[in-house]
Amino acid sequence: MNPEQTLRQTLQRSGGKPLNVSARGTGLNALWMVALSGAPLVIKTYSRRRSPGRTALSHLAHVLSGRTGYTAGARWRTERANLALWRQAGFDVPRVFPERPAAEIPLPHVCMEYVAGTLLSEYLADPDVPAPEREAVFIRFAHEWAARHARADRDSEIRLIQEHGTIEHVMLAGDRLVTFDLEVSYRDSRHVRYYIAEELCAYVRSLFRTQSLPMADHLLGLLVRHYPERQYLASVCAQLLRGGSRWGRAARAFDRRYLRHPGKMHKYRAAQAISDAMARASLGCG
Repeated sequence: MNPEQTLRQTLQRSGGKPLNVSARGTGLNALWMVALSGAPLVIKTYSRRRSPGRTALSHLAHVLSGRTGYTAGARWRTERANLALWRQAGFDVPRVFPERPAAEIPLPHVCMEYVAGTLLSEYLADPDVPAPEREAVFIRFAHEWAARHARADRDSEIRLIQEHGTIEHVMLAGDRLVTFDLEVSYRDSRHVRYYIAEELCAYVRSLFRTQSLPMADHLLGLLVRHYPERQYLASVCAQLLRGGSRWGRAARAFDRRYLRHPGKMHKYRAAQAISDAMARASLGCG
């Protein structure tokens, strides 16, 4: 019996059904819902997401760029460690349970709580939700976000910075704002403020990718007015230009000059958008 058959039979005994299955690689990098004792749980399985050759190249690129590994085992170890660290630090992520339904699942896997809610990206774009309610949730997110950045900076804890920050990886569930997908981390705690700037830009890019342009502009204005840690916003352009490692600065200089499409909301445009929004807010125009 191959791993896919073993996996599906094991999950089937617990009423397992797929929630999100990647078509790339082996097709087994996935989320599965299971029901145990009447309560829904999520099993996340980790498998190869690309061909063996591309996986090896991606793993090497991760290591050279100061990130944790790309292999299935590396992503599994990183996510387990990150979920534990974030929860211990007081930041809301899915709770992890002992391995269920059995250790016979033939892949690295994590058993987590099922968080029933709405993606923050979808909630903010929902015209049926009154605008003041959407704004209140986004402002609450900005405060929680800033608290995490401040904690990462204070403790030099690089793992509290998201490597792939986006409002599509935050779930609104009642009073909770739950962050998920923490498979990869940065590794160099000497440059926490640079990576805070990277994450700020990544989230702003996701605003412009998932929301209408007027809504994205409006939310950016809310961000610069209500995100409490002003120093991180104020330094975002300088950090992208001069922060991080020497090799990273050289790579970004080449990236800015030759690789970025002028019409795209890339991270350098996002940094400038943050800076411009702060200038407007200081003039009473934002």
